[in-house]
Amino acid sequence: MKIILISNDKDVIKTINNIDSIINEQLIIFNSASDSCEILSEIISNNPSLIIFDNDFIENETVKILKSLRKIDSRVSIILVTSELSIELGRDLSQIGIHFKALKPISLISMEESIKALQKSIYN
Repeated sequence: MKIILISNDKDVIKTINNIDSIINEQLIIFNSASDSCEILSEIISNNPSLIIFDNDFIENETVKILKSLRKIDSRVSIILVTSELSIELGRDLSQIGIHFKALKPISLISMEESIKALQKSIYN
């Protein structure tokens, strides 16, 4: 399974790198640009099974990027990491089809459980 992590948060990157269940998976960390077109291009070119998207990396564009992504690939699994608790974001995300939402600081155990659940659904 190919996983792409879109984040520049050192704690998020460290936590994801420490998850045992993704050791044998291909993990791509993208944090070199915060332009929505570049992020979409990176996702499309890598064709991941799972996207872990840090809302804080490109806060004002998250919903736009994820809606565009859903139009391109409705089957890709998405985990959103965020520090935002707004009702508006929650409402927008519920329409997009986020599989899991993790609030910062993220828990290693809850992220690992989320990824394992998605791995089972992808591999079965």
